[in-house]
Amino acid sequence: MVNVYRNTFINGWREALTALNQNSYLFLTAAMLALIGGIAWRLRRAKDTDTFPSARQVGIWLVSGLLLIVPAVGVLIWIERYRDGLWRLYFYVPIAAAVVIFSLIALLTMPIARSRFRNAILIMLCLILMFPALSRLMLQHERFVTSANIKAQVLASIMEQAPQIDPAARVILLTDMTITDLRANNMSEFTRNMLDSAFYALYQAKCPQFAFLCRINQYRRCHTDDIELTEFHLQQDTDYRDVVLLRLYDDGTVKLLDELPQELGSADSGGYDPKRLYDPDAPLPPRAATMLGSALHQ
Repeated sequence: MVNVYRNTFINGWREALTALNQNSYLFLTAAMLALIGGIAWRLRRAKDTDTFPSARQVGIWLVSGLLLIVPAVGVLIWIERYRDGLWRLYFYVPIAAAVVIFSLIALLTMPIARSRFRNAILIMLCLILMFPALSRLMLQHERFVTSANIKAQVLASIMEQAPQIDPAARVILLTDMTITDLRANNMSEFTRNMLDSAFYALYQAKCPQFAFLCRINQYRRCHTDDIELTEFHLQQDTDYRDVVLLRLYDDGTVKLLDELPQELGSADSGGYDPKRLYDPDAPLPPRAATMLGSALHQ
């Protein structure tokens, strides 16, 4: 729990401040803050009042916000598997953290006697703290968009090479990248069941039996989903008659393999013949154009 509080009130703010120079939307961020400040200033003038919470009330808010972080994290914090790497642990923490920060601002401005000055300073302090937080959100949005576009290009490349695949086929996306490389290249979601889900959405009723990614140089035993219920063994004596192999490179390009790669055997090993299982001249699935959009034909 100490790490949760440290990440919430120290590391999170440090990361937001150091990431300011990475935000290519600083002007838009400032414009959004100006709009928020203008609305807050207008509301202040329309409802200017001398009433202000007492120190006891603000203290209760402060302690309540600090305590609410514990249930906000939830029971997953006590499970070692999720303790350090699952961002969902912090999904509800900002609500409690916002209560804490606002309570601290209220305590700081409480000694100011005149309500007009007090409210103006309170708004100013809120806007100052919102700037790195909002900048961080804009940066996260930019990264999500970039990541989505990269995965869309990967899927579009597959669609263009194999617009129609036999529903009985198994599609394996091979890569030499490590999990660190995949994360750096915004492709780590392919290590889970994202590929199979994407195929189901794009190919619809004509989707392959299943599709998954396999890091060929690290593992010869590939799992087809998060729960690891199904294993597929990549060996020279593996039956590849119902398999379509694709290779994913670190630049995001994908190549459909007409022959087995050297790591898996010779060209005639395991009966590998993907040309029987896909039609390169078939029209693109209807959803490909709507879901992948500009990623097609790039």
